[in-house]
Amino acid sequence: MVIPATPPSARSAYDLPRAMKTGRLLKFHRPGGEIHAYFYRDGSQVRAAVYAMSAGRNEGAEPMHAITGPSEAHVEAEVRAWVEAHYPKVR
Repeated sequence: MVIPATPPSARSAYDLPRAMKTGRLLKFHRPGGEIHAYFYRDGSQVRAAVYAMSAGRNEGAEPMHAITGPSEAHVEAEVRAWVEAHYPKVR
């Protein structure tokens, strides 16, 4: 007996292994690679996950830093300060 697969259009997001959040990506260009901060809303909070993107780094890696706050502006300011403290621009 062959059971036909459910067409992708009939599947819901809950059928997928992980639900994907939508948000905003902020990129910082630094020597040796880029720092990416992904912002998304989680309930009443805004969260940012910060990743280092460079050759040889595992793409499925956990974020190297995470920030949570009450507003996107607050979290973005915290992310910018953290990136500048840990990965300053070369002047």
